[in-house]
Amino acid sequence: MPKVSEQWIAPLMLLPFIENAFKHGPSQVMEHPWISLTLLVSNNELSMKMINGKPATTNGQLSGIGIANVRKRLELLYPGQHELVINDEEEMYIVNLKIALATGRVEATKTAHNGNNKELQLPHR
Repeated sequence: MPKVSEQWIAPLMLLPFIENAFKHGPSQVMEHPWISLTLLVSNNELSMKMINGKPATTNGQLSGIGIANVRKRLELLYPGQHELVINDEEEMYIVNLKIALATGRVEATKTAHNGNNKELQLPHR
């Protein structure tokens, strides 16, 4: 079992994907709802694959506010150090995310501003 205690990811970065999987999967599918989540940490990279079933009649809701916010957070916190691919298949959504992880405890911060002119404290890379 590899030791991953020295690798860090921004808090709650994966939660919106898990929420969406339940929102657009089991809560919408009456017969045989399912979700598959695979997380792998290798060579300072986190790989996540989230797959969830969906009802046959959906309108391809890939551009919701939650996913848009995650994309912005990824660009802000992991510029050039992440890859996010979301596929809307006939019977399922597939999310593939790769993030280069920070190593060691992150103490220093830098300040950024979001669209509402609020300061955000971000870890230095």
